[in-house]
Amino acid sequence: MKRINKLNWKSSFLLSLLFPLLLVGCKKDEESTTSAPVLGETEISVITTSFGNCISEIISLGSSDITAKGFCWSSYPLPTIDDFISTNSSGDLDAGFYSGIFNGFELNTTYYIRSWATNADGTGYGAQLEFHTPRNSILDYDGNSYSSLIIGNQEWLVQNLKVTHLQDGTEIPNVTDHTAWEALSTPAYCWYDNASANKDTYGALYNWATVNTGQLCPDGWHVPSESEWATLVNFLGGESLAGGRLKEPGIFHWISPNVGPGDSYFYALPGGKRGNSTVGDGEFLRMGSYAYWWTSTEIDADNANSRSITNGSDYIYNYGNRKEYGLSVRCISD
Repeated sequence: MKRINKLNWKSSFLLSLLFPLLLVGCKKDEESTTSAPVLGETEISVITTSFGNCISEIISLGSSDITAKGFCWSSYPLPTIDDFISTNSSGDLDAGFYSGIFNGFELNTTYYIRSWATNADGTGYGAQLEFHTPRNSILDYDGNSYSSLIIGNQEWLVQNLKVTHLQDGTEIPNVTDHTAWEALSTPAYCWYDNASANKDTYGALYNWATVNTGQLCPDGWHVPSESEWATLVNFLGGESLAGGRLKEPGIFHWISPNVGPGDSYFYALPGGKRGNSTVGDGEFLRMGSYAYWWTSTEIDADNANSRSITNGSDYIYNYGNRKEYGLSVRCISD
């Protein structure tokens, strides 16, 4: 009997020591039920000189309903909602993907962006993404000015090239005669219809010998290869969709119908081309209905790779063109 009392006394003593620890454990379990939202990485689709489009994902709402979500960005790492933000505080506050627009940034500047969402228990942030904004007033050798656009992880000029000199100052011959043009194997350029009024809108038409000099684009830029064009096309949904997304929307420059949303801000214009002895005999063709661009990728002694789009389709075509043709050029950043 005495032994039992002794054990009871010891058990009571041990319980008195453990009881506060049990309370602490329960308190920790109770606290662990409250949490801020959990977010995924941010991806940027397009950045123009005035705004950018981005997307992220709310993986988990956390322990209470979300009251606001958006994106925050800064020129310093790990931005918060105390920095530049875009906010959505009404509707569509469930888990899943969401998009946003950011603006108010400086050009040619490195920024950091994160997605965020807030509930009653705090604000959660997604992984940080570093990005660089486009440039304006990009000058070629002649002093022509261009702006740039970022699509995915590539930076492109927004306008077709219109320079008349190579980077080293060599003048590119302006060849107007049809017969002379179709016989060329050396660098040359022209304006569509030999009309300088087409320069500012559509840029110049160059034969591939000019592209092959490697000195056509402004310093820090180059004529894109076929693989670089393919990267752009794949990012915009593949060959069956990308053509329609690259165009300038509407029928101010394109003849009707101009198929496609024109939502990439690439603003492709139907500058046409100049033919050779096999097509067109050096004449000008298809302004208003087709856009053509050289790549830097050679196919064989007579042909080089090119890309083209047309008013009546979303498709972007990938095929070889004779090197004597006159096609447009869009430059991509090194």
